[in-house]
Amino acid sequence: MPTDAFIEMVYVGAKKLLGFSCVELEKIYISNPLIGFEGQTIIVNLSFIKKNNSYRFVISSKYADSTDGFMQNVRGIIREIPLTLSKNSEYKSYITDYNDLIKGSIYNAELGPFYQTIKEIKVKKNVAISHPELSSEGKKLKTDFLMNPSIADGAMLTSLIFAGFLAGDHKKNVFLPVQIESLKLYKKIEKDNYFCFVRLKEIKPEWTVFDVELIDEQYD
Repeated sequence: MPTDAFIEMVYVGAKKLLGFSCVELEKIYISNPLIGFEGQTIIVNLSFIKKNNSYRFVISSKYADSTDGFMQNVRGIIREIPLTLSKNSEYKSYITDYNDLIKGSIYNAELGPFYQTIKEIKVKKNVAISHPELSSEGKKLKTDFLMNPSIADGAMLTSLIFAGFLAGDHKKNVFLPVQIESLKLYKKIEKDNYFCFVRLKEIKPEWTVFDVELIDEQYD
């Protein structure tokens, strides 16, 4: 199960069970992948435990035919936040001049039809920009999701490939997200087109830290 699917599971659970609208997730730690095979049944649990003004969440899973206990896949903290969107003038100029100002395509995605949302990633100094757009396959299924996984995956893919590009190898996906320090979801991801901005914050041999923003063409 991809990272964005874990996040959507928590987001949907918080909306339906806790009545949350805008949410902030913190200290998301991905400890084990959730891998299944065709014809195999997996039982997945999502739990929320209230602590002060936040909730701790845990996603765990087990194979239905296994006698082993549940294995923890993801844990973190979630809380409700107010809708406080701000329009970044720098991003507005990037969008306005996307085709002319920002040069240097570094990657052409070769993914399945549902996840073919980005065709290129462009770099300007310490910022990578992509333009996730739903594929025809994605448009057929977009009403099935609160947080469209193909768009969210495009944002994460931009981060991973930018990390590889900065490390000098943009042809291999050698970076995997194991921890997300903070994630804010203000609106459903339901439009056909977005812009993704990945800003480099820190780079070390052991890790690379980014700020990632996904905005629509109205700069929200």
